[in-house]
Amino acid sequence: MKQLQVIDERGTRFTLGTRIGGGGQGEVFAAAEGGIAIKLIRSGAGMDTDALRRRLERVRRMDLGDLPLARPETVLRPPQLGYTMPLMAGTRPLTTLIHPERDEASPARWFFESGGLRGRLRVLAALGRVLHQLHSRGLVYGDLSPGNVLLSGDPREEFNLHLIDCDNLRSDAASDPTRIYTPGYAAPELLSGRVGADTLCDLHAFAVVAHECLTGLHPFVGDAVAAGEPEAEERAYAGELPWIEDQADCSNACTRGVPRDRVLSASTRELFEKAFGPGRTNPAARPRLVEWVSVLDQAADMTLHCSAPSCSATYFVQKENPACPWCGHHLPHNLVLTWLLWDPRNPDRSPYGRLLLDPAKSTPRAIAWMRLTAGVPARLEARHLGHEGEPPGAAHRPIARLLLSATSDSNLSCKVTPEGDSPLRFVRRFSKADPSPPEKVVPPGKPITLAITGGEKLGGHPPDSRAYLHLGPPDTLHRVIRFGAKA
Repeated sequence: MKQLQVIDERGTRFTLGTRIGGGGQGEVFAAAEGGIAIKLIRSGAGMDTDALRRRLERVRRMDLGDLPLARPETVLRPPQLGYTMPLMAGTRPLTTLIHPERDEASPARWFFESGGLRGRLRVLAALGRVLHQLHSRGLVYGDLSPGNVLLSGDPREEFNLHLIDCDNLRSDAASDPTRIYTPGYAAPELLSGRVGADTLCDLHAFAVVAHECLTGLHPFVGDAVAAGEPEAEERAYAGELPWIEDQADCSNACTRGVPRDRVLSASTRELFEKAFGPGRTNPAARPRLVEWVSVLDQAADMTLHCSAPSCSATYFVQKENPACPWCGHHLPHNLVLTWLLWDPRNPDRSPYGRLLLDPAKSTPRAIAWMRLTAGVPARLEARHLGHEGEPPGAAHRPIARLLLSATSDSNLSCKVTPEGDSPLRFVRRFSKADPSPPEKVVPPGKPITLAITGGEKLGGHPPDSRAYLHLGPPDTLHRVIRFGAKA
């Protein structure tokens, strides 16, 4: 069958190749010539060539900085209505993390190999950062769906994320009556016509995408809706039915999918409850993107890697049953790093120095955690410094590489290799009475090994370590990482 060809306003001819995504307004294809994506706008979208050209010019004038957006470039000539935009090679839509591209003999194996739990959490946090940067510039994305998010690379290691279909970008304050949306992702108030697309609509769409990516389930398509008439699905999307995990109304409950505690942390579940409970009818109650990014990053950092060669799952440790929930393999050696805060204005409170204390416990106040699995490399990144408002790409700038090792007697050691441009400053407290612990400054590329006695065993004694990594100059408020649970 002959492939469709299109010509842009410059006279360049393109051949439509693989469909790579799309939203409520049209479909996006990769050009067979390479490096270019082409969006074809559906007839009946209420737009002509002149209107599209004006919209693209408006997008070109927007302050988008270095955000990973595929900006529109040229308009297509009639009879087609659409435009061209850059395309990264080797990309695939986010839908590939929600539904297998083909029938899989083992859905669990597909879940692991397509990114697993940790990879999905990392991708969603990256997407949240991009949308937050858009919102901070007073812009609305307008038609977020998995088909409009493209991935390249491996979510378990290194990946890149790009948003396509960016002709729908608009100012949050703009009085634009156009309602472009993808069914299933549009906020109820957008579907009803009460509002045009705004940042609160983006928050709803993001929460739906996140829920589908982690659970494979739409948050409003319960068992009855899935088996019912199309009208039931329309009512669910319009916010007329409770969400599938509503604790007060189980009329739309869902028994399909994996057990939720395998893929949802307590904090992610809490955000979903806010987004689809109160947020279903009250847009202002929806969690903000900074909340999502913080919770998703923390959840990804706390996943454990199964040590069974045949499994390769990442999962949350359950105190009641610490074995891998996917294969039942025993808990591997692991260590929890704890983030504390150092304030030079604080009085020195030995043995804690100038760490901020929890008033209720009179011990250092923990603000974040990371779980290391023995034998699995991990990385400290710029996001761990706690700086807000950094561009999405800067958040994953490497600070240090970590590798936890276990000996036959269950003692642990952690090799830390600085990877950034700056040295790392370690402080080791040999005893609680030591008022001025020694420091060690480690230059980039030179590893240091920290000995930690006692493996992390749930129900047993936490590891004992006096190693602290300071993530800032001593005369400024900064984060401190404690290697081990004891202060």
